[in-house]
Amino acid sequence: WIIPIYALYIGAGFLLPVWSAIAVTYVGLILDLTLTFYLGRHMGRSRIMDEIKHRKAGKWMLDTAERNSSFACFIIRLLPGPPTEITNMFFGTLNMQFGKFLILSIVGMTPGILPVIFMGKSAMDPLSKEFILPLFISLVIAAGSILLYWFVLKKRDKPDID
Repeated sequence: WIIPIYALYIGAGFLLPVWSAIAVTYVGLILDLTLTFYLGRHMGRSRIMDEIKHRKAGKWMLDTAERNSSFACFIIRLLPGPPTEITNMFFGTLNMQFGKFLILSIVGMTPGILPVIFMGKSAMDPLSKEFILPLFISLVIAAGSILLYWFVLKKRDKPDID
């Protein structure tokens, strides 16, 4: 909760060979997802909802999850910004199966994880193409996921005229 998750991805890429960094990152991610999901289950819905409602992204996260928790889990993982631990606890309070949560979370987070790990390999030379290309890919993924979410919301809120 103290260290931003992207700093951990960069650190893994910086400290370890690429495939080891990827493996360590996913093992750590699975542990984090599991622990905080079940912590949310244990803490209960009202306590987690109180925490979420006080955050900027809380309203849209609640709205999206109420409509379709699977879509919400996947799209929230693509989006940059929502705090991972609070989000994990939030999904723990829903009636979502853990296996579905874990798979959707990992699939949703992967496009953001891999380029950042590769950025870590060249973190000491941030002007190199080995750093800038993964950074650019990360930014494109982030912007694309925000646009995808925005288009889905617009389509969902558009009244059907028949």
